[in-house]
Amino acid sequence: MMLPAGAHLPSGQECAARVQHHHDQREPRPENAAANQFVADRVSMPTWKDFTAQANQQFVSRIDGHFTGSTGEILDWGA
Repeated sequence: MMLPAGAHLPSGQECAARVQHHHDQREPRPENAAANQFVADRVSMPTWKDFTAQANQQFVSRIDGHFTGSTGEILDWGA
């Protein structure tokens, strides 16, 4: 789903619900199955040097690592 520039971004939970509802949940890479189910206790994200301070504050802070799924679902959720 494309959002217009400046639109409010959906939460991680909203993105997860959209992905899990509309995505084929089969794992195309069986060797990834165990890692795909890992949920970190804590996520530490560095400041991304190529991002502006505003982008780091708005986007990097949203990355929490609280999503599990197939390789395709994880990529879709992050997008």
